[in-house]
Amino acid sequence: MRTLLISFVMLCLALPAAGQPFDSSWTASSGELPNQSCQYTLIDTSGFNPVLQPNYLRLETLTLNRFMGYEHKGTRIQMPSQLVVDARIRFNGGTSNAVNQTGCGIVIEPVPDETIILYLEEGGIFLLATPSTRGEEAAVATSDDFHDYRITVDVATGAVQVFYDGVLTLEGETYRFTASDGSPSIYWGDPGNAAAASSDWMWLQHNAATVACGTPVGTEALSWGSVKGMFPDDQPR
Repeated sequence: MRTLLISFVMLCLALPAAGQPFDSSWTASSGELPNQSCQYTLIDTSGFNPVLQPNYLRLETLTLNRFMGYEHKGTRIQMPSQLVVDARIRFNGGTSNAVNQTGCGIVIEPVPDETIILYLEEGGIFLLATPSTRGEEAAVATSDDFHDYRITVDVATGAVQVFYDGVLTLEGETYRFTASDGSPSIYWGDPGNAAAASSDWMWLQHNAATVACGTPVGTEALSWGSVKGMFPDDQPR
């Protein structure tokens, strides 16, 4: 009986948090890639493929200026007044030529030309304050195991909060960025053109999807959100 109880508790800890209604809830344990089950578009310029394991999805870019991740945008997304994005991630390591980029993160454009990025790195997480400068950061474990990350965005004010394993850890706000394609979106994976990394994703869910999971979409050769504009030309390559 004791063994069964411990197993049940461990299973509960490995499931997405309850209490928040999510319109899009992808989990690796479903056995399907995000573009197969939740209408994400796969953005992949890496030359490799995402690798789905029984309990996590590995996203890996081996060289700089390559991207691999998943995006909701266009008719597949409609921002609520209070956006919530939940993910369970393990950062495996990487390299970067820029202090303001890593190869693992979540990019949110809640309204046209306003953006926020949460980056994971070895032993820490940080938000961007502008396209080229780091905002608030915190020293936390990122590679020892999977950890829970929750991002909340007040779409009207741009106020952002980041919770790490249930504890409020970072605060910031969206920043003006007119070089994007001007479409609200959520992207997760490797967003850094000056960085490369390996990361494992157990789940990602948010409350801004317009359609239920179930219809597959394709792979785009170009990067997320017309990645041509996400970083200014003076950023390291």
